[in-house]
Amino acid sequence: MLLVNRSLLLVASALLTALALTAVASDDDTTTLRLTPGHNAVTWNGAEPYAIANFEGTPITKIHRFDAVRQRWLSHVIGQGDPTLPELHLLPRVQYLITSDEAHELVIPNPLADIDPLAKLRYPPVPNDPLRFEAYWPNEDSPLEDLVVLRGEDERLSVKAWVAGGQGEVSVWWMIDGRVNHAGLESDDVELLPGGHDDAMLFAADEAGQVKAVRLPRVVKLPPLELPEMQYGVLAHIGSSSAWFGSPQPYQNPDSLRAALDLMRDAGLTMTMADFTWDPVSAFDYALPHLDLVARELELRDMDMIAIVQSVEMWASAMDLTSTREFPWGTHSRWRNGPWHDPKDKSQEMLYVASRWSDIRYWMVAHESNLDVFYSTGDVVRLVNEIRAAALGAYYANPEAVIVAPGLTGTAVTESFPGEIVAFEPFLQSLYDLGFHRYVDVLAIHPFVDWSGSIERTVERMMRFVEDVRAIMERNGDADRTLWATSHGWGTGDRTEGLFVREDVRGELLVEAFRALAESEHVSAAVFYNFRDTLSSAGGSWDDFTGIVEHDLQDGSFVPKPAYWAIREFLTGQRSP
Repeated sequence: MLLVNRSLLLVASALLTALALTAVASDDDTTTLRLTPGHNAVTWNGAEPYAIANFEGTPITKIHRFDAVRQRWLSHVIGQGDPTLPELHLLPRVQYLITSDEAHELVIPNPLADIDPLAKLRYPPVPNDPLRFEAYWPNEDSPLEDLVVLRGEDERLSVKAWVAGGQGEVSVWWMIDGRVNHAGLESDDVELLPGGHDDAMLFAADEAGQVKAVRLPRVVKLPPLELPEMQYGVLAHIGSSSAWFGSPQPYQNPDSLRAALDLMRDAGLTMTMADFTWDPVSAFDYALPHLDLVARELELRDMDMIAIVQSVEMWASAMDLTSTREFPWGTHSRWRNGPWHDPKDKSQEMLYVASRWSDIRYWMVAHESNLDVFYSTGDVVRLVNEIRAAALGAYYANPEAVIVAPGLTGTAVTESFPGEIVAFEPFLQSLYDLGFHRYVDVLAIHPFVDWSGSIERTVERMMRFVEDVRAIMERNGDADRTLWATSHGWGTGDRTEGLFVREDVRGELLVEAFRALAESEHVSAAVFYNFRDTLSSAGGSWDDFTGIVEHDLQDGSFVPKPAYWAIREFLTGQRSP
């Protein structure tokens, strides 16, 4: 290999004997570099790199650079891929051979014009202390080494590096989006447009011709969060699986799915919330096609979805796979709803779903996570790590993704989940203590409250739940974050107590709950529970009768209940038939 390098050097030296390259100052902004046919020796002394792509369409055909460390030439043919020169840029204080098929005047913008056209190529020995990057790191607040997340209009990229070795003076450049953003070891003023930036590079060059380049993590500049002033919706298990085992799933029939969405839209509901679970290892045959259909049908109706990405498959769960709990609807395997054994798997899941279904913007990472049936409530650290990993996967796939978390529920559900709930106040404070708010865009709550004797007092109690959550947010410096009430409601029965109300009361109660949430300056979405009666347990739990429609098991149709017509009249002004 050494003989080959010496041969190259001899050829290059012979070519340099007949050079007649000159540089002529044209004006204050440019310099004209006059190239002769053949090889032109150039020591590029400008203050910034110069893109080799600028040579396309000119007689220049090749660029060669001598690598002082490896003692060999690196070459690039103009217009061809597989570059060997770092990022296809000419770097300052580095020597090149520029091959031109004919005489050509190359107009170069200042300050790139400080060129010595007659400089002799130097072949320094291999340095004892090669140029290298000892370390580099992005913003201190960036949560993972493979992604830099910038929030807010004023937050800019701030990267630092530690360069060691090399000969003489070392120059450093940060390059993003194909342009130099900053020169020097520290950069804290790089302003980026919203979106993903994949070509962030750090370059260093010394006086011996050594060049080092390192690629930064992907940089995602999140656009300003823009949400509708108020959205109304209903939770419906239209995903590929349900949190309620043993419950019939009519939405897996395309006609039933379309009929259900038409009823929601006709009632003025523009949002739904649903399980959006899939298993990359053992997914049912219908899972992905069904979710594709759901996303397409929602888009056709101009409806939004809050997609719940909660369930974990057996292979990825951190829970004891033999652990189960008994509930009125049956036996529940505790491993099914988290936490994940490795948060990176959660990140990969979110990367996949947010990429495949990019029209779905809202992703709820943790659904009612202070209930043990939905999460291992004692492991708040794992939950925050999971929220963080999921957010990064979603932002990587789609910078406009909105992370909704964690969907904390009130204590009124203790009747259905005895001994399974952690009060929302200490649970939410623990999340704040662990910094979860850095990774979410919207905070969601489920303000379920018991019947308090009248519609007015019941709604007032629900709004006290909202204000209690707001107080925790303000105490933690998070007062500006949007709050969504993503699940609330009551079941119908023959008594009015707890989470049961009579059918002739429930429609007005749901309407007044909607009205109160809409009048709150802090709430911008209200979603009630749920679309249809599930009738999944013989015991008649309150959540079996929370639907605003009944599902006819014989013909598969949906039959609106009085509450449906009440909501429809409130949102659209249309009276019931």
